[in-house]
Amino acid sequence: MNILLIQIDGKLPNLALMKLAHWHRAQGDTVHFTRRRRRDLFDPHYDRVYASTIFKQSRKLIPQIKADWPNAVFGGTGSHNLQTVEQLIGRDYERYDYTDYPNFKESIGFSKRGCRLSCKFCVVPQKEGKPYFVNTIANIWRGHGHPPKLHLLDNDFFGHDSWHDHIREIIDGNFRICLSQGINVRMITDESAEALASIQL
Repeated sequence: MNILLIQIDGKLPNLALMKLAHWHRAQGDTVHFTRRRRRDLFDPHYDRVYASTIFKQSRKLIPQIKADWPNAVFGGTGSHNLQTVEQLIGRDYERYDYTDYPNFKESIGFSKRGCRLSCKFCVVPQKEGKPYFVNTIANIWRGHGHPPKLHLLDNDFFGHDSWHDHIREIIDGNFRICLSQGINVRMITDESAEALASIQL
């Protein structure tokens, strides 16, 4: 099959599209990636089109994409669709393809999904539920040849007991960590503050 992946917004690699890229390439499909929002004159026929948006302000772009690719599947926190990529290909599929992001040298992923809170402005509890383990630090890292720097996208890093093991992995592997969205300062305890002070941020 011929597959098109559209990243509508966001500067970081899109993890959902990376997972779809890995899954489809593993099936022998041909995968194309673009940040364009309109069909090009030379675009071939695509058997499946996936488009991902993380920001609500990008919703205004969805109609023009849908006009060019009527059967496109939209997802992400910026879309109206609460279906996740895990529901499409399986919750336990934690493999990612970095091919479409050649300038991104670090590693990116979730060690935990979900959140303890139920903030009205946030879609995470509705989509993911309470915190649960997803991956080890070692599995998120791409391995030798890549810098030991990880972007962890956890929404609630300390929300699951596995955080103790993850901190130990970070220390033992001498990893530098970017926790871009998963620390709620209102819930920091002495123990979690000590853990943060023990790692390279």
